[in-house]
Order: sequence, then structure tokens, then C-alpha cells
Amino acid sequence: MLRDGTRIETDEAIDLATIGVVYLAREYGEVSTGWTVIDIGANIGIFSSAPRGQAPRSSHTTLCPKITAG
Repeated sequence: MLRDGTRIETDEAIDLATIGVVYLAREYGEVSTGWTVIDIGANIGIFSSAPRGQAPRSSHTTLCPKITAG
């Protein structure tokens, strides 16, 4: 659990790198109150979960298309 109360669970070790980039290195920058974040290609949704702790009154939408064989 992170300091802001965010709890992240994953079964994939590769996701730890994404978590580090978003939460520790903050490579995507900061989110301010009132912003809207749209995360297209969200994978596991880590980037769009970050605004909850940074700016609780921001809104976020996560989209990750699922490709299926026809």
C-alpha cells in the first residue's frame, strides 16, 4: 500500500517496472485538482490510478482495447 492509501496488486513481475515509472520516478508528471486524465491503452491502469493520490478531485478514464481472434 502506498502512502496515499492506494493499494496495487499484480501477479506479473513486469508490472513492477510500470509502477516504479509512474509512482516513484513520476515520469508522466503531476496531476492537478480539476484535471481530467484519459489513459488510452491503459494495460493495468497504473497511470490513471496515480491522480487519486495527487489530486483527489481530478477525474480519470481508463481504456484498454481487448483484441480477440475472430
